[in-house]
Amino acid sequence: MDAVSTIATTASFLVSVPAAAAAVRAYRTFGGIREVVCPETADSVLVRIHVARAIASRVTGGNELPLKSCSRWPGRQGCDQACRSQIAASPGGCRVRTLSTMLPSRRELSA
Repeated sequence: MDAVSTIATTASFLVSVPAAAAAVRAYRTFGGIREVVCPETADSVLVRIHVARAIASRVTGGNELPLKSCSRWPGRQGCDQACRSQIAASPGGCRVRTLSTMLPSRRELSA
């Protein structure tokens, strides 16, 4: 390997490691299921953030948290997603930690 290719390889590695670490941190921040109170019904619901769109919003200077799924969907999929303000106010506070009794089955979420 000549000196130029060694420098280019090293530089690309040094750039990609922090970028990968930032991507993992972002996924940990936005990923997972959250329990929030639905503003329309005042019931607890389980929601999931669309991680890729949330990260893209942050990269472009935005602060959007689009929902990927909600336990009230598909029946109420057209809602205004006002529950996102609860997630923005306390990103870690509404994360579901124990899933065994709270998580509905995939069949219930898709019904």
